[in-house]
Amino acid sequence: MREHLDEAEFLVETWSNCVDSPKFSVAKLRAGPEQRLLAHLEALRVGGPIVVERLLLPALNEVDDDEFRTAAVGLAILHGAGLDACEQLLASLDRAEEVGHRGLVRGLSLSQRDGLVPWLGRDLDRLAPRVLASRLQILAAHRVNAGQRLVAWLGAEDLEVRRAAAQLARHTGAPSALHLLHPLMQHEDDALRWAAIESGLIRGQMPAWLAVAREAFSPRGGTRQREALGWLAMLGDASVHQRLLTTLRDAPTRALVWAAGLTGRPAAIDLALELLEDPRLARLAGEVVCAIAGLRDDEPDHWLDRGVRVGDADDDGLPPLDRDDLERGVIPSGDDKLRLPDPDAVRFWWARRRSQLDPRLRYSNGAALDLPALARSLAAVPTRRRHPLALELAARTTGRAQIATWALTGAQHGQIQDVFARLAFADFQRGLALPGN
Repeated sequence: MREHLDEAEFLVETWSNCVDSPKFSVAKLRAGPEQRLLAHLEALRVGGPIVVERLLLPALNEVDDDEFRTAAVGLAILHGAGLDACEQLLASLDRAEEVGHRGLVRGLSLSQRDGLVPWLGRDLDRLAPRVLASRLQILAAHRVNAGQRLVAWLGAEDLEVRRAAAQLARHTGAPSALHLLHPLMQHEDDALRWAAIESGLIRGQMPAWLAVAREAFSPRGGTRQREALGWLAMLGDASVHQRLLTTLRDAPTRALVWAAGLTGRPAAIDLALELLEDPRLARLAGEVVCAIAGLRDDEPDHWLDRGVRVGDADDDGLPPLDRDDLERGVIPSGDDKLRLPDPDAVRFWWARRRSQLDPRLRYSNGAALDLPALARSLAAVPTRRRHPLALELAARTTGRAQIATWALTGAQHGQIQDVFARLAFADFQRGLALPGN
């Protein structure tokens, strides 16, 4: 049984890389790392109480050793153990050090055990600040609407509690709680400020729109600049997009190329084509063409390589079953894992495609961006491009349609079905202006 736990540890880490990867669609993620992770968790469950007592619970005493090991232990306990073992898991949050604590939060955030959310929500007012912050962070991952209870947490003395509460606020429409986000959008703490801004953007708070513009165009180039530029691209109007693209043309950076892809504008492709020979930006520039116009990254005629690879893993990012062990690396995510475009081939492809795209519209994966096009993109594009699509959907619906793209795909499937069954329309073409634009 220890081998199943070792494999579960490996697959939690693999899954965590593949859920934010330029190489994986959600279907490939589900059929590869996730299916194998669930199979190993099921094998541990079948082992019964003896596995819980002799393997999983003792492993909780080693929760400070490795984040992914701890997450795997937590998932295994939650997958099939009884309530007593789950209580011991929850109690571990109080004593774990930083690395193990992150692992426990990860496992509890990913688990889909029945009854987990109400169990996590009990006795919140009697918890120490560090444990309360962890519980709120996990509840945010499960999209819990905390309503008026957020008021006390957003005003708490403990910084970690306020950070988690600001993150959780994106799932509530309570006006009193959302109003408390406004001063936090200028807080000196980076994590708190950004959580307040993102929750405010999702809930349609105008101060958040002004705050994200400050973050995006800060001369200091803060740690959240890439995300802030992305939000301007997702929610801005044509004038905001023109400002972003002009800045990109004059002083190209990775953050601006990423934002260009999120504008959905055909004009962004013309600028991206000028960067296809830039050694720093070529891979990102190729992704812009994929994101907007629908260039496929699995057509070898348009690419010079397959992106950075690790070892000799199969194309699904995992070693063959007969060599599936912890000595293998996992697929890292990031800009450098994108494929390197063939400049002449991509330019020729776009020359033939350009006339089919209206320069006045926004596009996703080759289709004018609307609700059906966004649904198709969520199913087809690489996992790293799904996160901004879900964030834009959440903001365009003022929080009524939120999909947790960092959750296990089984949970996501249910969320997607629910969202698109009840949501008839969302406008992805009109946007917000900035003062002075």
